[in-house]
Amino acid sequence: MAVADYFQRAAMAASQVLQDFDYDGFIRLLNRHRIGLMIDSGAAKSLEGAATADLAVRLLARFYPKLAIIPADSGAKPEAEMLRQLALGINPAISTTDTLDGVTHCLVIGTSRTTLKRKGARIIYIGSSNWVVKLSMKTPVGCGVTKNPFAAGAAACLGVANLFRIVFAKQLVNASLDGDVAFSLLTLDRVTSKKSPAYKAPDVGRVFLAGAGAIGSGTLWALGRSGARGVLNIIDPQRLELSNMQRYVMAIMDDVEKFKTALAAKWLSGANGITVSPHTMTWDEFSYPSDWRFERVLVALDSAEARIGVQASLPKWVANAYTLNSGIGVSRHHFSNNSACLACLYLPAGVVPSEDVLVASALGFQTTAQHPEIMEIRRRLDRGEPCERAFLERIAAKKGISFEKLLPFENHPLRDLYQQGVCGGQIIGIDVDGRETRAEVPMAFQSAMAGILLAAELVLDASGARDATFPAVTRYDLHRALPEIHSVHRRKDKDGRCLCQDPDYIAAYHEKYAPVTARRRSP
Repeated sequence: MAVADYFQRAAMAASQVLQDFDYDGFIRLLNRHRIGLMIDSGAAKSLEGAATADLAVRLLARFYPKLAIIPADSGAKPEAEMLRQLALGINPAISTTDTLDGVTHCLVIGTSRTTLKRKGARIIYIGSSNWVVKLSMKTPVGCGVTKNPFAAGAAACLGVANLFRIVFAKQLVNASLDGDVAFSLLTLDRVTSKKSPAYKAPDVGRVFLAGAGAIGSGTLWALGRSGARGVLNIIDPQRLELSNMQRYVMAIMDDVEKFKTALAAKWLSGANGITVSPHTMTWDEFSYPSDWRFERVLVALDSAEARIGVQASLPKWVANAYTLNSGIGVSRHHFSNNSACLACLYLPAGVVPSEDVLVASALGFQTTAQHPEIMEIRRRLDRGEPCERAFLERIAAKKGISFEKLLPFENHPLRDLYQQGVCGGQIIGIDVDGRETRAEVPMAFQSAMAGILLAAELVLDASGARDATFPAVTRYDLHRALPEIHSVHRRKDKDGRCLCQDPDYIAAYHEKYAPVTARRRSP
C-alpha cells in the first residue's frame, strides 16, 4: 500500500481516538478505500473554492494512500492536475486517479452533483460563502466569490473530519455526522438570517506568531491567502522533522530537515502584503528584554509552561489555539479586562514535577533527590550536553526498546530527545499510573482547523469585529456534529494566583501600553 514514510505517526494519531485499534486491521481498512475529491470549473475559478480544494488535498494526502482527484468538467482539469501534483509532493508513493471508478466516499466542491455506485458510499458537499462554512450530505453548497480563505479552509477540515467519522464509524464512540451546516466564523455559531459583512483584508500591523508547528502551519496557510497586510514575526527554534509531515499542512517532503521559520518565510513569499520576519529561537530568547511592545501575539505552542511564558511578556492582545483529545479550541485575551488572561487557563493545580524529574521518569532513571541518576539528568539539561552513544544505550536498556530507535538523537541535547522522542511520541511512551502510553498526537484536520481559527481571530481583531466582550474560549469536538453553542466566558483565576492579578505585572502592562496615564511603581 502506498502509505507515506511518516504514516506511523498518522496511525498513532488515529489510535488515540479509535476503539479496539489494531494496526494491521487499520491498514487493511484504509486499503479498501479510495477517497475522492471532485471540483468543477466554477469552484476552480473561485478563490474560496480553490482554497477549499487545496487544503482538502493537503489533509487527505497525509492520511489516505489512495485518492481520486476528479475534474467535474473540462474547465477544472488544470486545477485537478495541480492538486494531483500537490498530493504527490506530500506523499510521493500515493496512488491517484482522475475518475470515480473505485471511489468509496467523495468530497465535492462546487455546484456539481455526483453519485457513487458502491454500496454505502457517501457524498459530502463542502464549500463556503465569505465567513460562512457550508457542508451538506444531500446537495451542493457552492463556493463564494470573496477573497476570504478562512471559512473555505474550515470547510475542508470539516469535510475531512466527517470522512474520518464515516470510514471509522464502527470504532468511534458516539460519533455523529454533520447534516446541513451553515456555520459562521464571524460569530462562531450557526448562521442566523443576518448576512456577513463584506470581506476586507485589514492591516494587522506588527504581529508575532509563537510556534510554527502543526497549528502554526494552519495559521500560515490561512494568512498567506488572506490578503492581510503587515509584518509577521515567526518565532520557533526547531527544524521540520519527518514525523511532522503527518499534520503540518503547508509542508511537502522537500521541506523535511529545514528550519520551520525559514520554511514559513518561503511559504508566504508570494503573499501580497505580508512581510515575514523569521526568528529561529524560543519565545523566551526572543522576548528578552521584557519591555518589548507586543501589540498582537498568536500562540501556537504545545505546553502550558510556554503559554504562560508568552503571557508573562505582557502582550497587549493574545489569541491562542490548541488541540485536546478529539477537540480543538481557540481563546482570545485582553490582559486588562475582567476576562481570563492566557495564563489563567493554564495555571497548574497542585504540585507540578520539575523538568528534571519529568525527564528522568520518562527515561526510566531514578528520581530520588540527590540520586546520581537524577543529578546526571539535571546536569545534562542545565548544560545542554549532547547524548553520546553510551548514554543512549543506557536509555534503551532501561526502557526495553531497540537502541537503533534512539540513534537519530545521538549528539543531540537531552531536551531534544525528551521533547521529540517522548512528548512528541516518536519513540518512548510516558508512564501514567503504571502503564506506558503515547503522547497525544492530533489528527491533521484538528491542527489545521485550530490554526485557521487562530488566523481568523487576528484578522477579526484587526478589523474591529472582535472586542473584549466576546466570550474568551471557543471549543469544538471534530469527531461529533457541531453543537449549537460553542463559546463560553472565562473569568480570571478565582484564587488570585495569576500574574494578571499581580500589582507589579499590572503596572508593567500599563507602562507599556498607557505610558501617559500610568507609571510603573518604584521598587
